[in-house]
Amino acid sequence: TCTVIEPEGATIGAFSADDAARIALATAAGLLAPRLVASGPITLGVLGAGPLARRTIAELQHALPLGAITIHDPDPTAAAAAAEFGRVVGDAATAVRDARLVLTATNARDPALRADWVAPGASIIALGADRRGRRELDYRLLADAAFVTCDAPLVARVLADDLRECVEEGHLDWQEITPLRDVLIGAADARVTADDLVVAKLIDATPGVLALARAALKL
Repeated sequence: TCTVIEPEGATIGAFSADDAARIALATAAGLLAPRLVASGPITLGVLGAGPLARRTIAELQHALPLGAITIHDPDPTAAAAAAEFGRVVGDAATAVRDARLVLTATNARDPALRADWVAPGASIIALGADRRGRRELDYRLLADAAFVTCDAPLVARVLADDLRECVEEGHLDWQEITPLRDVLIGAADARVTADDLVVAKLIDATPGVLALARAALKL
């Protein structure tokens, strides 16, 4: 729970921090996605069907002219909950193989998304694996990407093992990771050619949660 407290110490409100974090990350993904994908019909492949994934799919539906949506989650309950958004399939490779935009929102300890599953020119938004000991992305995706962006590179150095280990093993350099804000304000172009592989790692919902707290203070 996120509690809003006045300077005098009185509690004036509270809201679910988990829900706020999902809203913040989903909104960031919705703002970012149009700057990542090439023009044309957009198919979406999703790994993970929990509350964060479902919230983000809904946000992407508002942000993009999405075509087919294919979803995989090994948890039958989560998969069933996401069925309203698209076709649920039984394996991860099938979910992402033809997708031009790939969304990952998992708690995987080993990479959930493999490089040989991803089509040329795909854009990847990775929202899960937000703590040490978890990894969503095959290091080859990061090593081969034409462009990598992250919302909080300093936080990623501590928490994002898929990025951190890729750098430690010499496949990527922190200087090659563009801050997300540069993409959103148009200071950096995420995509140069249609065949570029583009990867975005969102790891820190704190700014969005604080924005919600500020909004609560004004109510």
